[in-house]
Amino acid sequence: MLLLPLGPFVHRITYHIPSFLFLIFIGTLIYSLVAFPFSANNRYKAYFIQTVDLETGQNQVALFGLEDYIRSIIASIPSAAGQSIDCVSREEIRTGVQQCSWEGIAPRVVPNVPSGVPPEKGYVDWLSYNVSRIPGQNSARFVISGQNTRACVLRFDRPIKDFNVLGSSKDDRFDAVPEVGSDQIRLWHRDWDQAWTVDVEWPVGDGKQPGEEGMEGKVVCLWSDDNFEGVIPALDEIRRFAPAWSAVTKAQDGLVEGSKRFMV
Repeated sequence: MLLLPLGPFVHRITYHIPSFLFLIFIGTLIYSLVAFPFSANNRYKAYFIQTVDLETGQNQVALFGLEDYIRSIIASIPSAAGQSIDCVSREEIRTGVQQCSWEGIAPRVVPNVPSGVPPEKGYVDWLSYNVSRIPGQNSARFVISGQNTRACVLRFDRPIKDFNVLGSSKDDRFDAVPEVGSDQIRLWHRDWDQAWTVDVEWPVGDGKQPGEEGMEGKVVCLWSDDNFEGVIPALDEIRRFAPAWSAVTKAQDGLVEGSKRFMV
């Protein structure tokens, strides 16, 4: 319809103009197919998380995204040089992307060791918990406390059926856990360094009696303080050395996750 008014005059247009426009079309098509899709003004977004085993001291830095681009970013990171980069699918965190991880620089999100002492020496004190089993029942009580954090998570190896956080508000219109169960409980406090007391109940398996089955999982605390350089050196390094066409943001609620296993 836009070209319709040109109808009476189109017979006067020589073949040079459509030929020129066709060549422009071929050129722009080839460029669009072969040019690198990202630039400093149109950057590729990658997702960052650092996980720390507070019992063994092992830490892993991970970037989430399309594997080809993530590997290109990691190739420019000095601490990842010479390491074998493993990429796996983590649908429970980010759908349709790969997680590529390597051993990174230790975080310093909890300042509980003197300056100059490796932060790994203080890992065990970042998170403390106590879990006690209720005799004869498939339930237990967790008391969880983390340093310099207001957010922690209970993650279970199999779904639970109910829980209650002492002192928390509840909405009686909704169940605490859906019918299919839940494999995690996210905890948050308004105040720093406050402890949570959580009662957890898990279902009785077929052919089992209450109290015969235990539960395993992880107690995890989260840290996202990135206001000063040096608190999360692995993230500082990525920002300093990553290509200009990339941008990094956090993959989950926390930039750093510290965890300890439990079995009850």
